[in-house]
Amino acid sequence: MEVPTVLGITTRRDINFASSRRATTSNRIDPIATNPIQYDEFGREIVYVPITVLSDALLPGKGQRGKNCGIISRIAVCDNCGTKIPLRASCYQPLCPSCWHKWRYRRAKGYLTKLEGFRRYVYVNRGRNWKFAKFHHVVVSPPPNLEYALLAEAKTPVKVRFFNKLVREAKNIAERVGFLNGGLMIFHPYRLKWSCPECGEWFKPDELKEHLSKVHLKDEEEIKEIIRKIRVQDDDPVNEGRRWREILKKKSWGDYVYFSPHFHVFGVTNSIDGLVCKKVYERTGWVVHRVTKPNSNISLRNLEDLARSLLYCLSHAGILIDDRGKIVRTIRWFGEIAHFKTHSKKVEADVFRALLKAQERLRDAPLVIDEVELICPKCGAQMRVISIKKLSDEERDEILNEFKGKDPPSDKPTDGA
Repeated sequence: MEVPTVLGITTRRDINFASSRRATTSNRIDPIATNPIQYDEFGREIVYVPITVLSDALLPGKGQRGKNCGIISRIAVCDNCGTKIPLRASCYQPLCPSCWHKWRYRRAKGYLTKLEGFRRYVYVNRGRNWKFAKFHHVVVSPPPNLEYALLAEAKTPVKVRFFNKLVREAKNIAERVGFLNGGLMIFHPYRLKWSCPECGEWFKPDELKEHLSKVHLKDEEEIKEIIRKIRVQDDDPVNEGRRWREILKKKSWGDYVYFSPHFHVFGVTNSIDGLVCKKVYERTGWVVHRVTKPNSNISLRNLEDLARSLLYCLSHAGILIDDRGKIVRTIRWFGEIAHFKTHSKKVEADVFRALLKAQERLRDAPLVIDEVELICPKCGAQMRVISIKKLSDEERDEILNEFKGKDPPSDKPTDGA
């Protein structure tokens, strides 16, 4: 009897079924351990790893500065009035408290250029039919009790192998529900807890219902109305982005989130098959939710909507560190679009404008603008940028002494709202 699979996906139930069948022929008992250890047909040890192995994921800005980050690397000089402005080096690392916004902007710019370029490519090659060239945003969530059988003896750390396997299943599901040309996947390890409107305490969704019922004596209809209002707020990226911004400023940000891993998927396709989404959930436990605008069935209306959603998702994307201290790549391309490249200046210009509008509306980060002319704040003349490496030792020492002690603003998180 073969191990049952659905859409090429093996469920936890299927894994347990396979392991119990294999136990009759290939189980061995470790002479030291009290629990039986599973072995494959080659005698290699198999360990069962739960999804909670990813629960130590970090969020952007919650790490240390990169090497040389914050040091003066260039000087902007005004030849008209002599004003000098120090320009500090950036590490562009996602965990850096000072540079993660720049990392987010740079990544969003590249992702948007690729997605918009591919959308126009599809539009032209599908008979200039806009229905085949629409952006869609979908959330794919694995079951909370998911686990995988992995070989214990391997050079790659367990966390990396588990995440790679999780990504493969998520990609398979995304392709089945409608992303036939592929897309972009962004890993999110956490979801926000909900605040009780009566007392202000934070709870998981199920815990909030129980809290409202037992502590505040709310009836079922009142609880449903409270939950409905919270869900309406969560469906708006601007509102939820504001909540994330406030929470990530706190030292105790972990008290306001709970582990609930999922993937945000962006792609170009005609439609998302709701019937397949339902079958996937019934047979595997994976939940596929198409994100739409409030009171609308439209997912992403235009490039600006896509820019806003991407910036929002990158603001709290999961960052995994493996056992060797290296960052695991948690943002992945898949399908045909993964190998697509565009060099259109028109696309780049449209993406730049969309990013500016999206940043202005989200209001969760200082505007990060690339390749703009520096204007003197005193006289309004154009400033000249000089690399500090090109200065003589005396000039370099003079400038460094002039700006000594004028460090960048403190990046320490606070407990303020």
